[in-house]
Amino acid sequence: MRGSTAAGTVESDGWGKLAEALKAPEADKGRARVRLPNRIGEHGWELVAEHWPAERGLTATWAFRRKVD
Repeated sequence: MRGSTAAGTVESDGWGKLAEALKAPEADKGRARVRLPNRIGEHGWELVAEHWPAERGLTATWAFRRKVD
C-alpha cells in the first residue's frame, strides 16, 4: 500500500501498517480500514473519488481533497 502527498510517500504492507505510519489511533483488529480514513478526515481531508478495477488484486485508487470552509 502507498499513500502519496506533496510532502512525500508512505509505503506499507497492509492497512494496519499504513494506519500506524499515519499515527491513527488504535482500533480493534480488522478495523484499520475504518481508522485510516477517519484519521485522514480528522486532518481536513475528504474522499472525492475512488476507482476499483474490475479484476481483483489490482491497485485501487482513492482521491482526497482538503475541505475548505
